Amino acid sequence: MNTKIAILLLSMSSHSFARDRGLSSDTLGSPSKEQAAQFLARSIAANGVSSIRFNQNIDQNMLHTSYEVNPGGTQNQKQSGRCWIYAGEKILSEAIRESWGNGVSFSQNYIAFWDKMERANYILEKLFEHRKLKPNDPKIQSLINHMGDGGEWELFKNIVKKYGVVPTTAMPETSFSGNSRAYTQSLSQVIARSAGLIHQLSSQYEKDAIEQEFEKIKIKSLRIIRNILVSYLGTPPQYYTKHSGKFYWQSPETFKETPKEDNEKKGDAAKGSQEKDKQTDDQNLEKKPAIELISPLDLLSKTKIQLDEYVHISHLPYHKDEAGKLIEGYQLIIKDGGNVIDMEPLKTLLATMAEIKSSIRRSIKDGSGVQIGCEMKHLDMDKSLLSIENDKKDAIFEIDTLDHLDKAERMVTGEDMVAHGMYLIGCDDEDKMLIDQETAEPEHLEFYGPLWKVQNSWGERAEKIFMTDQWFNEYAHSFILKKKYLSQSMLDSLNSGLTINGDYLDPFAKITAKRSN
Repeated sequence: MNTKIAILLLSMSSHSFARDRGLSSDTLGSPSKEQAAQFLARSIAANGVSSIRFNQNIDQNMLHTSYEVNPGGTQNQKQSGRCWIYAGEKILSEAIRESWGNGVSFSQNYIAFWDKMERANYILEKLFEHRKLKPNDPKIQSLINHMGDGGEWELFKNIVKKYGVVPTTAMPETSFSGNSRAYTQSLSQVIARSAGLIHQLSSQYEKDAIEQEFEKIKIKSLRIIRNILVSYLGTPPQYYTKHSGKFYWQSPETFKETPKEDNEKKGDAAKGSQEKDKQTDDQNLEKKPAIELISPLDLLSKTKIQLDEYVHISHLPYHKDEAGKLIEGYQLIIKDGGNVIDMEPLKTLLATMAEIKSSIRRSIKDGSGVQIGCEMKHLDMDKSLLSIENDKKDAIFEIDTLDHLDKAERMVTGEDMVAHGMYLIGCDDEDKMLIDQETAEPEHLEFYGPLWKVQNSWGERAEKIFMTDQWFNEYAHSFILKKKYLSQSMLDSLNSGLTINGDYLDPFAKITAKRSN
């Protein structure tokens, strides 16, 4: 045998092999990034990203707020962009709840009908003002897009002030009121064609005849739009020729009953209890109001709602002065951003988020809800939760490897916008913390308060949604609440008359062009 081989065999036999019978990660190593990426891609392709994007360790039962208001009944805007009408209707319902209870529901379909009619007239008039601009000019295109489904408080208030309100029984939902895309496309077609015809007027007619010809185009276009709306949404009471624009109404006022004697009491106290009950019922029947014919404006008057008690405030940090400081205390007014000629345009008081949150807390603690306009990003439908930390989609697709944009930059670039309107019904104190921060896991801290709670208008699923404070700071933008809940400095700003002007390019104005939510 070769001497070298013999020495090698002798060396191997003198050392026993020490086998590790356990399992360790060092033995197996890590799966390659390529393998993990392939597995992730197959999972998303089969089930979508929603099945893996949200934090499964967050318990929905821990989500609650310390202060809440009565939100009223469930709403469902269905496949339409009428969230702003539903949120506005919540403000109306709250104002009458004390005297009329929860039994009255105002018709959102009615508000949508007249908003579309008035908005069409508004746009046509503005197109005439800017008739010398080419139809493909961004200004003209923004006016055409203004025929969208979206809106804000000022637009809601204008319609209610001019046309009043009706109960849902007077103008109920139709098959297409909750599927607005079916008819808004036709409305936009009429507006776009009218824009082209209006632009041609200057080259086709003498100066004195232009206005008369425009009026012909406008009346014809509005009649077409009215017919489209009646076909899809139904007929508002104003067209009830039989009753001169009025509808039947019975006030739902509740009456306090005389306390009844306890029938189980013995002796003389129980005698005559049935007679007393009968007298009480007879008295209530006599007090019950009769059915009457009233107009929508008559009903608005009966509600005693003071629409001008409410103010629109917003956190829009892209509005900065030359030094880069946030502009606050000014009212932002969007030119050509209304829906009714000679009534309010889209406008809002600019404020810091700290001032806004303090005002909202005062309102909710006093029992008054607040309309909110916000984004809907990072929504976990299963938990009914809006949270940044709960949502890992950006990490899954490595979007978070891109440099971060702040709230102002995201709104200016169009990554974020005032996308959806809801009704704020719950809040916590600013310093609320349910657990000791020292012992909590870092990724869970966001969920232990303070939280916010809203009522949504998407039906029973996700009817009530919680928002973490971190999410609220980043994605909540505009709010409608009573003036009395503002701080004195905000009231002073509101009364100062200081304004800045915005136009169709302002991110705040994009909501009116939104088609559906």
